[in-house]
Order: sequence, then structure tokens, then C-alpha cells
Amino acid sequence: MLNIFVCEDNPTHRIKITSIINNFILVEDLDMKIVVETDSPHIVLEYVSKNEATGLYFMDLDLGCNMNGIELASAIRAHDPRGFIVFITADAESHVLTFEYMIEAMSYIVKGDVNFGDHICKCITKAQARFTSSPVKQGRFMFKLSQNPNGQLSKGSTKSLDYENILYFEVSQNRAHNIVVQAKTSRHIFRGQLKEVLEDLDGRFIRCHRSYVVNVDHIATIDNTLTKLVFSNGQAIDFAANQQKKLVKLMMERQCT
Repeated sequence: MLNIFVCEDNPTHRIKITSIINNFILVEDLDMKIVVETDSPHIVLEYVSKNEATGLYFMDLDLGCNMNGIELASAIRAHDPRGFIVFITADAESHVLTFEYMIEAMSYIVKGDVNFGDHICKCITKAQARFTSSPVKQGRFMFKLSQNPNGQLSKGSTKSLDYENILYFEVSQNRAHNIVVQAKTSRHIFRGQLKEVLEDLDGRFIRCHRSYVVNVDHIATIDNTLTKLVFSNGQAIDFAANQQKKLVKLMMERQCT
């Protein structure tokens, strides 16, 4: 998931920016959210320094305090070198300053521009595309939805899940050539094949059945009598009897690491 930060000292502008962002995320069903909305650059830095995640930052150049937007961006780069920075400014020529400080910004949006909202949405789209195409995806599984959580067909919105949050992948019984990914607190459907899915995962995952790939870290019990795997949340799925030894071996290896 891509985290979004809004740092703007003018409350009216801040409300406008966050409203545009939230509406766009909702309409496009994007895997991102605003995690910090503030007038203080120090609050942004506190969050970034304590949480390892790539972010999209919308910030005013003049923050009305002892740190301006350029200084904030420079400090963010020390913690989030891959972050996407968008400066919001009242001066169309202020981008020159960012070159002096060697700040690589994605865009500059001028307050009062008639296309202000469109510019913000384009930045979100561009950041999401770059984020999902990045080769640095360790520990996350990324996919394009073929169906929304409400069961309606999706436009192909991209989602990502931490490996540690995934319980298992299952061949969809209702839609051909589709896979269901069951996470701790969510369930999603995407187009694919289990063989291809397994190739994108790490060693904690194993194909235990023709219809399932599981994360052994979340297996609580192996019921040999019923050939069922019971997960830590109580859910249970089938496993193939001839895969039992491989399952037990991998579980033991994972517990020793």
C-alpha cells in the first residue's frame, strides 16, 4: 500500500487537498490512504522515521514554521529515498529552489490553478504506477483485482498485501482462471493461476493441494484424519495427503529461523 501525506499550514487548502485525494482513491478503488494530514512538518517526520514505507507527499513550500517544504523534503529523503514528493506552491517559479537543494520532486502544483484537482489526481496515478512497477517488492504480493469486495467487476485496480498478512491462495470456484487471496482481514479476487502465483512468493508458501497455496506461518493445526489445515484464525482448508511431510518439514524449518 502507498501511504499519502499532506502537509499544509492553511486549513482551508488542507481540507481541499485531502478531499480531492480521498474522493479519487474511493472512485478509483486504489490501494492507498492518507496516513498523515497536518500543518506540522515535524509530525510528518516523526511518522516517516518510525515507519518503513514508501509514501506520496503533498506539501506546501511555505509551512509557516521553522521548517519549510524544501527542508522537510530533504529530511524525508533520508528515511524514504523512494518517496514521491509533490510541492504545492503559490509561486510558479519556486521550483528553482528545489534544484538548488537537489530535491527530486515529482511535480509542482500552483495554488489557484484552474486544474488544481486534476493535477493532484495525475500525481496520484503516476505515483501508483511507479510504485507498483518498482522491482523492490520484497515481502509484498501485488495483483490486479478482477472483482471488487462487493462482487462487482473491477476496472483492474492494483492491490498489494504483505506476505505476513496472507493466509492462503485458492482457485476460484465461481470464476474460471481466477484466484482468491485470503488475508487476515480481507479477501480479494484476481485473474491468474496458482503455479504463476507461487513463483512470485517466498519460501513460506507451499502448494498443499491442487486448489491451494498456503502460508505455513499461519497454520495452527494439521488434521491428518480430515486432511484439513486449520489456520490461526480458525479457518480450515483441504490439503493433499501426499503433501503432509513437505508441510510439516517447512513448518519446522520456519519455526527454527
